[in-house]
Amino acid sequence: ESQCSRTVHHTPRSSLDLFSIASLRCNQTMRWFLALFVWFVVYVVQRMLWDAQKRFVQMRIAWLQQRPKPQSSTILVSNIPPRYRSDKKLKDYFERLFPDGTIERVYIVKHLETLMSLLHDFDDAEQKLHESHYEWLQHDQDPDQRPKMMLTTEGEPVDKIEHFTRLVEHLTRLIELERSQIHSADSFTQESLCGASGFITFKASRDAEMALRLRLEPEGHLFTMQYAPAPRDVAYGDLLTTPGQRQLSHMVGYMLILAVFILFFPLIGLTSSIINLENLKAVGFIKQILNGSGWLQSVLEGIFATLLITIFMGILPTTLSFIIDKTFTLTSSAESQLYLQEWYYWFQVIFVLLVTAIGTSLWQRFNDVLASPKGVLFDLAGNLPNTSTFYMNYVILQWSVSVLNVLRYQNLVKFMAWNTICDEARAKQKSEPEDPDYYGVGSRSARLSLVLAIGLVFSLLSPLVLVMVFVFFLVNRAVFSYLLVFAEELKPDLGGKFWALQLRHVHLVLPIFVLVMSGCIWMEPYGGPGMLALLSLGIWAYEYSRWSDILWETLPFRAVVEGAELSSQPSEELYMQEELTRDLNTKLPPAIKAG
Repeated sequence: ESQCSRTVHHTPRSSLDLFSIASLRCNQTMRWFLALFVWFVVYVVQRMLWDAQKRFVQMRIAWLQQRPKPQSSTILVSNIPPRYRSDKKLKDYFERLFPDGTIERVYIVKHLETLMSLLHDFDDAEQKLHESHYEWLQHDQDPDQRPKMMLTTEGEPVDKIEHFTRLVEHLTRLIELERSQIHSADSFTQESLCGASGFITFKASRDAEMALRLRLEPEGHLFTMQYAPAPRDVAYGDLLTTPGQRQLSHMVGYMLILAVFILFFPLIGLTSSIINLENLKAVGFIKQILNGSGWLQSVLEGIFATLLITIFMGILPTTLSFIIDKTFTLTSSAESQLYLQEWYYWFQVIFVLLVTAIGTSLWQRFNDVLASPKGVLFDLAGNLPNTSTFYMNYVILQWSVSVLNVLRYQNLVKFMAWNTICDEARAKQKSEPEDPDYYGVGSRSARLSLVLAIGLVFSLLSPLVLVMVFVFFLVNRAVFSYLLVFAEELKPDLGGKFWALQLRHVHLVLPIFVLVMSGCIWMEPYGGPGMLALLSLGIWAYEYSRWSDILWETLPFRAVVEGAELSSQPSEELYMQEELTRDLNTKLPPAIKAG
């Protein structure tokens, strides 16, 4: 009994806690039983992750083999030495290495600042032309009510449609002239335009796969090669940065993310102390309403307990996405979602799952851990089980957040705003896609992984949370089955990288589960059942190393040989900056054309 008195105890705080570990008394047999269950959960979850990874690898191989050309036969080459920075010189270099007509096409990413500026002006003029036509359409295309505008404060009004039509035609001529000069540039001019990255398109996918596995020069940092992203998703602007600029901007990005991480703790603590139910009761009429309605007070307590953290986690993706887009150089826009998924998930784990154990002072918690490493177990065990109701409320609140996605209210508001100045077809085009920060694949994947992590960590602490988590995923299955198939635009495909990262996140949350459970069932002086549970980290580390060793990012050579016999569907897309290929024909509404 003396030993048992030094273990971690939990007191039920609500009726829901009667179904949690908080309802257990100091029972040694139960603690040993829970220790065995920790081993069982770790083993079963890792076997499920192993099976999921094996199935994913087969789908990934099939996806890599069936990519359409030119993506399947193209590689992205970075850090091209200055003496090879022109389309002709780079093609000559690769044709010496891969003779017999192996190379089909070479394109180096180019600096197109002047052309980009012209296209920006063209877009503005074209939009004004659409708005002018739509304004005239509202007057039934009456010749006497054509829209007018003032070019100067003292001049005569001019016809808006004629003015912007002439401006669009003038900019079109300038753009075509600039394009022709770029295409016909001599070798010296090409070197000044070209960056250090380019795309090599082979005639056969097998040759591209073989090239990926080669080292072309003694200096390993030269001619670094990787799979090319989809042509429509290439981030050409980022590919123009030099290696030195890339390292510096990445360093700035990491520092900004660290600053956000440090500032979030006091910000959440301060806001929580201001916006809570007790402070609202200080308002006279609100206090009367709450005192007269017990059920309303209970509902508001559940909402306020989780609403604040939900709002903060909703703002965080925009902050992280801004940092990633401005400081990290990526090969494609979809890759930025992958970065966002990684950072956003761990922010949520710390600020949602572990915030009750860390508190509002990160520095103080760090000092406590240095002073007593074993105290981490008891901090987690002493705080998380007593807040199981908070996490149940959090998961339940996410049901409604998921259902709100079906409404696509942000796209609706944008559509209604654009529809006031242009026709429905163009308004629909302008209102898509949805906000990539919060509604992107990366942000959504991170939120789904967090709820699964909550269910896993609390699976033995409060088994009732598993029911809430199951309903959450049931709701999201219905929501995303509708959104992805019928409502949203098709996203660029990375071949399952978001799924692979989700599996890794589930793997890495298992140690948190083990630490929490070990602290909950720890018995002095040597830990007893807590130490037995802690030893399950050994099997986790072994299985995680085996799981990480599975090759999935690139094709194994056997699959390369087999894939050479498969015929992939060719695509009309090319690896060339959109500024050089974009169609400049202005598409007016059908009613205008008919008039």
